[in-house]
Amino acid sequence: MPLPSVQPLTRLSAAALVLNAAASATNGLFYLTPLRSSVLRGLFGIDGTDSRSPVVGAFQFLGGLHAAIAIQCVMALAGLRSWKETLVGMAILHAIQAAIGLCRVLDHRRAGVTETEALLGVGGGPAVGAVVLGGASLAALV
Repeated sequence: MPLPSVQPLTRLSAAALVLNAAASATNGLFYLTPLRSSVLRGLFGIDGTDSRSPVVGAFQFLGGLHAAIAIQCVMALAGLRSWKETLVGMAILHAIQAAIGLCRVLDHRRAGVTETEALLGVGGGPAVGAVVLGGASLAALV
């Protein structure tokens, strides 16, 4: 069976893939390396030094997911997979992340949290990042 013809990467699609790969790789590094302890302590007030902790385990799995996403973006940049399918997947992923972040912000607002810093930390910041990366992914598809 012949391989389908592949459209060449555009500058915008390459830039979107690089942004997605960089964001996912950074998250993966934070969650998989000892930096995880700093992230858990700083953002959530949780001690992340006990490797047997369920919270640490969840963050390690999340780090593995982010690393896999970064690898998919790099593979698309290298022409080893469809860059269009990869960007569609990234747009869907970021839409889900943005929705989760927005739900968390709204939940905290209903609970009386009004401080901008708290709302950004609880999901507003990740939601904004997800909208930016998802928008870049969609723009690169057009």
